[in-house]
Amino acid sequence: MRGLTSILGILLVTGLFTPMKAVASLEDELANICTIVKNDDKTQLRKKLTRIEKEHRLKLSKFYDSLRCNNLELIRFAVIHNSDDAGVYLTRKLSRTSLGKVSEDGLTLQSWAEANGYTSSKIIESVIKRLN
Repeated sequence: MRGLTSILGILLVTGLFTPMKAVASLEDELANICTIVKNDDKTQLRKKLTRIEKEHRLKLSKFYDSLRCNNLELIRFAVIHNSDDAGVYLTRKLSRTSLGKVSEDGLTLQSWAEANGYTSSKIIESVIKRLN
């Protein structure tokens, strides 16, 4: 029993073992981001991203590509829901590389917005401004 405790201690210190509670907590935190963006709550989004960064040592750029809200990238989700404050905040937090990246559907944010009639969105205007 003592050996098992020592091994778990070593794995925790080295980061090779993550308690299930921490993983579940992170999943809950990430799932909640969609609701926050949909509600256009920039303050809560900022707090949530700060908490994730501090508690899980995970920056937005590390999980942005894999986070989906209703099967959409987070910024596209914000555009569709007219969540201008949250969406513009996200465009400031992400790198220019991330904003100009081609998505799984073969479109950049800008070309997706043009194809779907969202060119007048404040979020897309912010994306274009950051890219130029």
